[in-house]
Amino acid sequence: MIKAIVYNSNTGFTKQYAYSFATSVGLPIYTLKEAKKKLNKNDKIIYFSWIAADKIYKINEAKRYDIAYAAAVGMNLYSDELIELIKKRSKFENIYYLQGGIRWRMLKPSQRIMMKLILWMLKRKNKKNKLTDDEKVVLDRMNYGYETVDLDSLKFLIEWYNNQKELVA
Repeated sequence: MIKAIVYNSNTGFTKQYAYSFATSVGLPIYTLKEAKKKLNKNDKIIYFSWIAADKIYKINEAKRYDIAYAAAVGMNLYSDELIELIKKRSKFENIYYLQGGIRWRMLKPSQRIMMKLILWMLKRKNKKNKLTDDEKVVLDRMNYGYETVDLDSLKFLIEWYNNQKELVA
């Protein structure tokens, strides 16, 4: 039985998704740091976190628990290739991807530098007309800002959770 939602949020998108999900299914919710005090090692959880370098942030730390599903929040468009890359980098299979965005003002200075480097590389590639369609979308989102939390996109995860409850009952 799933004990809790555990999350790690950088700029707020993941927190919004995690709290909406927890409210919908009636599970307690903890930050990764709080979970260490509230949960036992190997308790079954659903882990919500953001994507950093195509990997679910701090998933290795969260693996002290039994992660039933990981909800990964990122700025990129959904694609099967992206999901496979995240699975490979995170060394975890049960991944559900959710659209987030970019909030420049909330990034740490080191993160802002990294994102500006990525933005610079995309702009440079764009000048040479070598951007893929997905990269064009990311460039626009980074240039002009992009914020979305689509709570309807949680429906699949909510249905999955409710099916798990039925299997246990």
